[in-house]
Amino acid sequence: MELKKILAGIENIKTRGDETLDIKSIENNSKNVKDGSLFIAIIGYEDDGHNYVNEAIENGAVAVIFEAGADYKEYATAPGFEDEEECDGVNPKDV
Repeated sequence: MELKKILAGIENIKTRGDETLDIKSIENNSKNVKDGSLFIAIIGYEDDGHNYVNEAIENGAVAVIFEAGADYKEYATAPGFEDEEECDGVNPKDV
């Protein structure tokens, strides 16, 4: 399914990059990410999913959703995330 279809109806979400990416699965655990996954990084009770963004990308994530207020540049150092204009991710930063 296209990323833009997955995000349809979510208010106040900011995107960067290609919204026509084909998403094969949605994961919030970087260990479960495979090629074509959308990784959702959330702050949990015991751990912060943002710390696993690079692992998710290495495992095949093609897009990342960051929790509101998170700065993707702080967490993502993989190619494509260093340049805000080229970032294939989603950052609901100012929601």
